[in-house]
Formats: sequence, C-alpha cells, structure tokens
Amino acid sequence: MRTKKNKFILFSIICIILLISCTGLYIYLKPQKTVSILENDSWETFNLLEHWSSGNIVAIIRHAERCDQSKNKCLEEDGKGITVQGRDVC
Repeated sequence: MRTKKNKFILFSIICIILLISCTGLYIYLKPQKTVSILENDSWETFNLLEHWSSGNIVAIIRHAERCDQSKNKCLEEDGKGITVQGRDVC
C-alpha cells in the first residue's frame, strides 16, 4: 500500500514540474505582439527608432497591389512588379 502512495506522490510531483516547465517555456517562446506602425497613437510605436537601432524589430513590408493581380497602370513597362496605385498607397 505504501509503495502505491509513494508512486502517486512521485507522479504528482513530476506532473507539477512538467506543468510549471511547459508554462515557463510557453511564456519564454511566445512571440511578441505584432504592432502596425500605421497606428500613430499606439504607445507600442513610441520607441520605434530606438528599438530599430538596437535590432529588436522585424519589419515586414508588402506592397499594396501587384501588376499581375490588377488592371491598374504598372510602374514598369514590362507589366511586372507593382502598380502606381500600389506604390502610392505604400
């Protein structure tokens, strides 16, 4: 009887340790919140240049409109790349 109780206690301790470890790992590896720099009022963008110069920012830039997906005028004569409207929006 005593060994069953010891095994249960050991199992419980291992489960608690795993739960705490997984929670800590999730918090550590969780990606940071994505912030749009278009939100001028956002306090997250307040130190944008400071974080940029420190290398703490990943910027993903995408044009608004591709020539092969639109009938609007393209920047390049060959019809590749982005449209004039896509450039102006971005």
